[in-house]
Amino acid sequence: EYESFSECEICGKPFCEECLSKVYGKYYCENCKEPFMQKISQVPLKSRTIALLLCLFLGVAGIHRIYLGDNSGAFFLILHIIFLPLSILIYIPFLIYGPILIVLGIMTLIDLIHIATGQTTDTYGRDLI
Repeated sequence: EYESFSECEICGKPFCEECLSKVYGKYYCENCKEPFMQKISQVPLKSRTIALLLCLFLGVAGIHRIYLGDNSGAFFLILHIIFLPLSILIYIPFLIYGPILIVLGIMTLIDLIHIATGQTTDTYGRDLI
């Protein structure tokens, strides 16, 4: 009877504002909210200190993103696994790997600032402790 406000993050069905619950910045219907809350209650909170250290020392490889549950960190790591051996064996791919390193370095610096200032959350939208 009411106009839909948003969609449930899990099932994707449209709901009105009264039927959705906001949890960590995302909307869930009542059917999906309870299993989601049980699931995340079993996942430990992530440490800001560990995330900062991982970003500082292994950030270009995306390890801090993997720690926080962001799948893009795996993409960073795959880039290194492919291009680093090639750049060592053959100097031509370094022309490709060099700019990739620069871009990943800039992204890591941005991530480092976000983690240090408390603007980063884990994959479930929870603040780091």
